[in-house]
Formats: sequence, C-alpha cells, structure tokens
Amino acid sequence: MRSTAHTVLALLCLAVPLYGQTDTNRPVRPITLQEAVRLALENNLQIARIRYEPQIAQYRLSGSYSYYEPVFDAFARHNYSQREGQFDPLIGQLPPSRTDNDSFGGGLTGILPFTGLRYGIDSIFQHVMGESAFRDEVDDYSSDVGITLRQPLLRDSWIDNPRLNIKLAKKDVKISEYAVMDQIMTTVAAVEVAFYDLMGAIDVVKAAELSVSLADRLVAENRKKVEVGTMAPLDEKQAESEAALRRAELIQARSGVTHMENILKSLISNNYEQWYSATLVPQEKLVAVPQTYDLQESWLNGLNNRPDYLQAKERLERQGIVISYTRNQLFPALDLTGTYGRAGFDNRIVTRNTNGVITDIRDSSFSGSLADIKDEVNPRYSYGVILTVPLTFTAERNAHKQAKAVQEQLKLELQNVHQNVLIGIDDAIKDARAAYERALATRAAREFAQVALDAEQKKLDNGRSTSFIVLRLQRDLTNARAQEIDALSDYNKALATLYLREGTILRKNNVTVDVEK
Repeated sequence: MRSTAHTVLALLCLAVPLYGQTDTNRPVRPITLQEAVRLALENNLQIARIRYEPQIAQYRLSGSYSYYEPVFDAFARHNYSQREGQFDPLIGQLPPSRTDNDSFGGGLTGILPFTGLRYGIDSIFQHVMGESAFRDEVDDYSSDVGITLRQPLLRDSWIDNPRLNIKLAKKDVKISEYAVMDQIMTTVAAVEVAFYDLMGAIDVVKAAELSVSLADRLVAENRKKVEVGTMAPLDEKQAESEAALRRAELIQARSGVTHMENILKSLISNNYEQWYSATLVPQEKLVAVPQTYDLQESWLNGLNNRPDYLQAKERLERQGIVISYTRNQLFPALDLTGTYGRAGFDNRIVTRNTNGVITDIRDSSFSGSLADIKDEVNPRYSYGVILTVPLTFTAERNAHKQAKAVQEQLKLELQNVHQNVLIGIDDAIKDARAAYERALATRAAREFAQVALDAEQKKLDNGRSTSFIVLRLQRDLTNARAQEIDALSDYNKALATLYLREGTILRKNNVTVDVEK
C-alpha cells in the first residue's frame, strides 16, 4: 500500500505545475491575500467613486456656512431733473427749476451665528446742485449713516431654515463617511471571497489533472494487459472513455479558474488591460484554522462597527434636528427691532441785503455734513417689536406631524437593522462552525477514498478486481477531493462573511482607513 501511495503522491506532484501550462505565454503574477486587499483599496473603482461622497458632502456643508457671511453692496448714481415754470396763485409765477443729484453709498448686511440676529449697516451721501424755484442756486451736501437690528424671539430664534441646513449637512458628512466605510468593508470581503474562490478553483484544476493522470495510467496498464491477453478489450475501452471524460472536466475546471481570476482582477484593478493577460497565482493554501466564537462579543462588535447600523442611527438623529425645526415653526414670529443713525447737512448759503445784492456766500461741502454726523447733530433711533401670526398654522402643524411620522419610521428602520445585525452574525457563526465541521468530514472522506483506491488498485494488480471498480473508486476520490476543496473554500469564505457582519474585517486584515483622503 505504501508504494501505491507514493505513486499517487508522485502523480500529484507532477500534476501541480500543469495548471500554468494552458497558456505558456501568459505571465505569472504571484499574489498574496494581503497584497490583493491593498491593491483593492488603492485601485477599486467602486471605492474610488464613493470616496468622493464625503468630499461632496463637505463642500455642501462649507457652502451652507455662507448664510453667515456678510453681504456688502455699494452704489453710485446720478439723477437729473428739470421742471418748467409754474404759476402759484399765492406766490405768483415760479421760475423753472433744474437739479443734478449725485449720490453714492453702501451697506453691510448679515446674520450672526447662534442667535439669528439680523443686522444691516447702511450709508448714503448726496450732492445736489441746480436752480430752485425758491433759491437762486442749490449746492447742498447730505450724509446719513445708520444701523438696523432685528432679533427673532420665538420663531427662527434657536433654529431657522439656513441653520437647519447646516446641521443636516453635518450629519450628511458623517453618513457619507459611513457609506465609504461600508463600501471598503464590502470590497475587502469580496476580495477575500474571490481570493478563496480562485484558490479553490486552482486546487480543483490540480485535482482534475491528478484524476486525468490516474486515468491515463490505468489506460496504459490496461493496454499492456490486453496486449498480453490477461484483460478483455472492453476494460481498456472503459478506461479510455473515463479518461476522456476527465479531460473534459479538466477543461471546464481551467475555464472556471479564468472566470475566478477575472472576478479578482475586477476588484483589485482599475485598468483591466494591464491585468487581463496575467495568470494570478495565490501564494497561500486553503486550510481550515479552527476559531473560537463569542456571540455576545460579536454582537457588540457589530453594533459598534457596522457602518449600515451607524448610518441608521445618524439618520434618526438627523430627523431629530428636523423635528426641532418644525417645532420652532409652530410659534408665531415675534421679533425685537431697533435702529440708530445720524444725519448731516451742509447747504450753500447766499446772503443778500435789502436791495437784493449778494453780500456773503458760504459754500458747502461733504466735510460739513460729516461733521454733523461726528457731532451727533441729527441723531435718530427707534425700537419696537413685530408680531406675525399665521391665522391657522396649517402648513406648520402638518409639517411637524410629517416630521414626527418620518422619525417613527426611522426608528423602525433602526430597529430592523439592529435585528438584522444580530441575526446575520448568529447565522454567520453557525455557518462558520458548520463549514469547519464539513471541512473535517470531507478531509476524512478524501483520506478514506484514497485508502479504498489504493487497496482496490492492489487487487487489480493481483487480478482480483476489475478496471470498472478501480475507475469508480478513482471517480469517488476525485469527487472527495473536490468536496474537500469546496468545504475549505466555504469555511474561509464563511469567516470572511462573519468578520464583515461583525464589522471587524478591516482589523482582521490589518487595514487602517482614512476616509477623508
């Protein structure tokens, strides 16, 4: 039996390099799981696409702060007017008048953070020239500077629509960051699954190549026996038929490897043209490493680390901000207002004697009007309150009810995600345990199938068995190997699924992610 086992082992060693012989021109690319994860984080197109979401959300948040930015405006204007002479019954005939008015000014308006205080600072300066019906010549300067304040006391006091948008935009940034983490975790898990599928597909090819080698060896031995007359030709044909079927299975297995390669390449590359011709050769082997499980700890990890659960919590908190706003809108608008300003005037004065002869002229200037402002010659101020009350509050009340209904809906969504996290982790642990037990069982089945084949091969060599039975046992051994490979792959994929569902897959792969990049 030992010599037969050595023969099978030698055939297996010969079968191993056959995987790369399907196309000798394809370059071989050794790759490890850790390298595959790194390449995916650097090149995966889905990750690259979703990484823009936090940036877009941050730009939106930064733009919403423009609500607090002061707005400056300025103007300069020239007006000209002319009126024909008119007759006044009390005064008599009035001469025509003409005025040129040059004015300029500016102001600053804005809103203060937190309080919602609206302020406005404005100024205007005018120079009026011309001929008046009551004055020979007009050359007047005037200035006015003032400030206006309006502070909401009820509606729009602690929150208004722009401040609502700022708070919601902050939540959107956080939600988008969790979306990035979710995509990264999902991609890493997909890379692991694709990597294990590729290793399994390659091992299936090796098992199929070994199966072909065994069938070819049996065909050669049967042919010699037929030639010497110790075996019927039918046995030789049966062996040849089985060998042909196994070659067909080998072709299909190799095609499966190519398919699995493409799946992995799509995850780790952003330029398929550079990868399509490469033959990926994983540097790890499929093994079943036993694990210990703590359901409570896994649940805690899932509730603390799962991006989808954290997103649901953020959405619920976000809706709480909306409710705070809609509740505020149920109040009437009661605003405290106040103004303060100063004005200045400087007129051209012409002094005449009793004969109408000009005896003195005092010219005017802007400096004179500004001096009035400095000396507070013409102050003005006002204060008061403005009350605005919608008669029905129909829109406000229904908006508040709608916001509360959405909040209850989001609570149910969070509860549903919470439950799905717990159930998903429980299922993943059970699947991993079952997959490990299956891996042990299929390994034992493969070992027993190997022993059975070795024993039957000896019986055939001694003329106490038939080629048909040996072929059947070879087929059983091939199936047992395939089942063991499938079980090993499923076990490792089950662990990857468990780590994804409990949110620890990045830590398990020693991955640290900076979402803000």
